[in-house]
Amino acid sequence: MAAFGIARASRLACGSGYRIASTARLFQTDSLALSSGSEAGSTDAGSSRVPSTVVRGTYAGVNVAYAVTHGDAQRGYPAMTVAEMCDALDARYKQKVVPAERHMMQVIDKVKSAEDATMAARAVATFHASKTFLAASDDRWGLGGIVEGSLISTEKPGKRGGLHPNSLLMFVEKSFSAGNAAAAVSAAAKHHVMGFKVTREACDLLLAKCETATQAITVYELWRSIGGANAIDEGFATQVVSAAARVGDIDAAKRWMKTFQASGVEVDTRGMDLTEEETETIDEGTADETHTVEQETEEEEVKK
Repeated sequence: MAAFGIARASRLACGSGYRIASTARLFQTDSLALSSGSEAGSTDAGSSRVPSTVVRGTYAGVNVAYAVTHGDAQRGYPAMTVAEMCDALDARYKQKVVPAERHMMQVIDKVKSAEDATMAARAVATFHASKTFLAASDDRWGLGGIVEGSLISTEKPGKRGGLHPNSLLMFVEKSFSAGNAAAAVSAAAKHHVMGFKVTREACDLLLAKCETATQAITVYELWRSIGGANAIDEGFATQVVSAAARVGDIDAAKRWMKTFQASGVEVDTRGMDLTEEETETIDEGTADETHTVEQETEEEEVKK
């Protein structure tokens, strides 16, 4: 019995050791796959072996980071302007080499003018549309291993998800800094087309920097459509009213405040200037009074 117990324990120990070794191999494979995924669209052999440069930034208090790989550096992406990089990415599409998410982040980070913001928005929308289309229509984009009569793929599909949630924060901040508020609001409103994920932080930033009451109400309607009526709390309602007051549309601010209060959502008006400017009106008299003055003037001239 003792010998049997020792033998059984040995088999269990060997089995446990095998399972541990197997897990390690799977982990290494997954790590290699992840490394290859981070180089999506890169055809340079061995480029994943060179450490990437991580670029970090803070937008609306949120840390945003993206990678610049060795392959990106070899292609000259870091030194390119928005227009130049958009041309380079277009060439990749023609070769059916889809760019990676990091390339969109690189384009956005290059925005320095209103025109740059518009071009970057087009690049992001093209990336989202092209990636979705190619993944669904071309076997080489991850859908080639479908078993006949089954919905299960025998091949591991490539990453086809949307942009990182913080990408919109970065685009909004860059667009406002470049003087293109319309592009920032439009990117959020058309997030399905752009592939952006709308977050509360992004909406807060948009309300803090919007330039018109129309832009403010657009952001409000966007966030309400995403989170429903329960997404509009006192803090968000206050930001909407404050945005209208800040841009000088006091009438809209007052109307929205009454609407929020009527629906049970209070608005904190502390720090808001909801006083409408009074315009000085000059009384120029009525038409009859003017006519009388003209008659008196004529009579005086006749007497002279």
